[in-house]
Amino acid sequence: MTILGSPEYTAVVNMIIKLQLMSHVSSSSIESNTSRCSDDSSGRPSGGLPSFDDFQQHYGQKSSVYFEKKLARCNSTFQLSQLLIELTQTLEAWRKTPLTKMEPSHGDPLFPRWVVNHHASDRELARLTGLSRQAINGIRRRYVL
Repeated sequence: MTILGSPEYTAVVNMIIKLQLMSHVSSSSIESNTSRCSDDSSGRPSGGLPSFDDFQQHYGQKSSVYFEKKLARCNSTFQLSQLLIELTQTLEAWRKTPLTKMEPSHGDPLFPRWVVNHHASDRELARLTGLSRQAINGIRRRYVL
């Protein structure tokens, strides 16, 4: 019996695609001096997900590569249904992850850059950050790009 045409197989493939869209975002540094080309043949974008945690039993945010490898080893619809359950749990773990903070804190080295590049007025930024208008104005004058 082939599992390729089964509804479980289709569901697993669709879930893997959703996981790819959710998890494979490059996290390379803004200050990075490295080139975009690399000799890495893993097929992941530079700064992508590390895979060393994928095979830990209780690690909740496994990558799509992990599930692609498990899908290739599936022989029955029962294994597909078990994989679908694990995929659903992983997608939920990814959805519960808080988004990265858009506003750096005052001590963050990127804070002056954020202030200079922000479109809001000094008064609005002062309200958002808790600093004085004069402090925001001083940062903008000091760190003009």
